[in-house]
This record gives sequence, structure tokens and C-alpha cells, in this order.
Amino acid sequence: LSVDKAALDGAIQLLAQMLAIAAGVLMVGATVSLASYDDSEPILALEEKLSLLVRRLDKWTERRRSKYGALFRRFSRSRIVYAPKLDKLYFSSFDSKGEKSSLFVRRPYADGAFYWVMSSPFGDEANASSARLVQVKALHEAVVCATDVIDQVVKIRKSGFALLDASNGTNGSKWFIEDLESYLSDGAVQLQDQLDIDAAARAIAIALQSLHYMNDELINHVENVDWAPHTLSGFLHSAAQYYIAVCDVLVKLQFLRVGNALSRLKLDSFSDRSFSVDRVGNLYRLRKKLLKVASGLVIFYGRAKYFERVKSMSHSGVVIAMVAFLLMLVVWPLVRINCEIYFIVLGFSVVYSAGLVALLECSWFLSRLLFKRSA
Repeated sequence: LSVDKAALDGAIQLLAQMLAIAAGVLMVGATVSLASYDDSEPILALEEKLSLLVRRLDKWTERRRSKYGALFRRFSRSRIVYAPKLDKLYFSSFDSKGEKSSLFVRRPYADGAFYWVMSSPFGDEANASSARLVQVKALHEAVVCATDVIDQVVKIRKSGFALLDASNGTNGSKWFIEDLESYLSDGAVQLQDQLDIDAAARAIAIALQSLHYMNDELINHVENVDWAPHTLSGFLHSAAQYYIAVCDVLVKLQFLRVGNALSRLKLDSFSDRSFSVDRVGNLYRLRKKLLKVASGLVIFYGRAKYFERVKSMSHSGVVIAMVAFLLMLVVWPLVRINCEIYFIVLGFSVVYSAGLVALLECSWFLSRLLFKRSA
């Protein structure tokens, strides 16, 4: 068996040249990863705006005698939630054929949630006063918004954006993580068709307790020196949506307090418009500013997310190309000089196959980059 070593050398050299071009294409992953830092200044500006809005919300909720601070005290909150004296809350209805229809709709860009109280079992109550209907409607909407708050926290933790866990952070954050895990382990992940009042009160409590934890997360992200555009912009976008949902919960609970007062005083006069201006106008204005921050973060998060995907797509190709180069530069010369014909052919097959695999991986990367926007 005779082999033309010069021909084998020529084939290896040609493959190495092609592989060098392929490796250059794969370096796009590293290039776009570095390019994502070009958005640092606007992302940090939006981070500062969000922090200012959150500090304003904290100022309102930390004052114990304020209309919002009372909601964060267990006794006051329980008295508000249990005042309507509902044993069960109904979020779905069933017709005579057994087909289910939802009694609420989520409105994240309006007021969080809307509950069709007149289509619910409570709308059929004899002599139901408008105060009673306000209580029922506000409590159901508060629970829907509370589940949205919890969903946002779970989303942040599952996406890998969270910096805190049960072993670090403030004691309040650690206690909340334990309470959240207990809440989720009990199966309270999705809103059920019916919910007893204790489960509803627990969902509202968990949602409000999460505020301290999310504030702690925001502070840690602001102070984190190892931040990446994809992680920071993703967290800030989810955090803005979270704080919007918190505003919705606070507004609904304020409506519930008014309904409780009207029921206690046996009054039926109530104006949504005047209440919105007098009692929760500041929350509505804060919510509007949070929506503006969230919409600004969408653009930068989308860019950073795509760049991160491009970088992850190039990982395997870069590794294979480096292995192929190592085989060509180190293994092939040793095999060619010191080994017998059989091992020379075997070594050539291995080196050439590695180079071809790297070229195929580069072609696959380039096709996904050009023809599949979502990567």
C-alpha cells in the first residue's frame, strides 16, 4: 500500500484554508456579543428611571399610616379581604351544556383585570346593592392581579435573571423565597375556576410580600459589576411589568376598601371616576410611567436576546473548528512523520473528517443566521 503524502498534505492545507474562513464566520458570535454592550448607556438610563419610580412606590407603601402602607400589615389586610364575607370566589361559569367561560379578562395595558360581576353567581343575588357588587368585583380583580404578580416573580426566577436565592439576600428576601416555594408546592400555580377565601387571601399576601424581595433584586442588579446586556435588560423588562402588576393590586384593594366602607355605612353612591382621581390617581400616573419604561426596554431586550442566541449558536462550531485546527497543526505532522502507512491513512481520515464537520457546522450556523430571525 502506497500513499502520496504530498497529496494528503495538499488536501489538509486546502481544508485548513477553508476552515480558517469558516472560523471567521463563526467569530460573528463573539462580535455580536461585544456589540450588545453598545446599548449600555440607554439601558442604564432606563434602569435609573425604573429605580426612581420604585423608590417613589416604596415611599408610599413604607408609611404605616398611609392608605397603601396599611395593605402591608397582616391584620389590616385580612380585615379588608375578609370584609365582603365570601366563602368562595368564582372565576369561571358553566352553561347548561357544561361549557366553561371565563368571568374575567386580563388587561395588562389598562387596569390589570376586569371581572364581569353581573355574569357571576353574585350578580344573581337578590337585592344585591351596588356596594356589594363593588366589593365582589374588586376582590376578584385583586386576586387576578395578585396571581399576575406571582407569575412575574416565578418567571424572573425561572429565566435565570434572579441574583438572590435562599442562601443570600436580606432576611426578608429569604423568608419570601421560602414562602413562595411553599405556595407553589401546594399547587397554587394557576388560577382555579373556584377559590376559597383563605386561598385568595394567601395569594394577595404573597403578592404584596414579594415587593421587598423584588426591591432587593433590583438593588443587587444595580450594584452588580458582572452584568450582561441580555440578563440586565431582561430582568429590568420583567421587573417593570412586575411593578405594573403591583400597582394594579394596590388599586384593586383600594376599590375593595371603598366598597367595604360603603357596605358598612349602607351607602350606594359610588363614582369610579372621582375615586380614581382622589384616591389612586398617583398610582395610575406611576403605572403610566412604568409602562413607558417597559416599552423602552422591549427594544433593547429584544436586541440583546437575539445577540445572545447568535453567540450560543456559534459555541459548538467554534469548539469543533478549534479541535480540527489542533489536529491539523499538532497531530497530523506527528502521524505523517513517525507512523506507518496504515496509521497515516487513519490519521488523515480523522483530521479531514473533523475539518468537514466544522465546515458543516459553520454552514448550518450561517443558514440559521440568515434565514431564521428568532435563531
